Parts: sequence; C-alpha cells; structure tokens
Amino acid sequence: MADHDQFDDWLEDEELDAEIRDRIVVDPLILAGKPTIKGTRISVSMILGLVGAGFTWEQIVDDYQPLTTHDIRAAFLYAAHVLGRSNTAALETALARMTAHA
Repeated sequence: MADHDQFDDWLEDEELDAEIRDRIVVDPLILAGKPTIKGTRISVSMILGLVGAGFTWEQIVDDYQPLTTHDIRAAFLYAAHVLGRSNTAALETALARMTAHA
C-alpha cells in the first residue's frame, strides 16, 4: 500500500490533472455548478453514490451511457483531489456554527 506522501505526489501528477480536466467540468449552467462528467448531466456525486450503494462500474457504464470506466475513475480521482485539498479550518468553522444553531 502506498504511503500518504506517495499518494499526494500521485495526485500532483500533471497527466492525472489533465485526465481529470478532460473528463470533469464545473459549469454553473449544468446542475447548478456541480462537477459533472463532460458532455453529460451525470454528477461526480451521483457516480460516487452509485458505487457506494453497491453498483459495479460495469453496471453504471451499462445503465448510464455514454459513461466509460475512465469517466468513473476520473470522478473518484476528482473527489480524492478535492477532499485532499479541502480547508479543514473552514469545515470546522461551519460545523461549529451548525452545532451552535442546533
């Protein structure tokens, strides 16, 4: 298993970034700006949810054409990239505000 430093280096790879950019788009006119697979209205979060619900990549590709396994891979890479770069201080502040209003 790769350690965290290797994973971070892997996410910084320019070819990987290009693959994500070629497949994932954020357009305010499509699904209110949610990240989607280029040329579709299929969101990254929908793909992650389907896999989390137990659908295989092959089932998703069969059910949501023109998706490819490369698109699904890009969705996961995009999510890993975004989550790896998230601002934990901002998240903690938001959670504190939500807790204060509860």
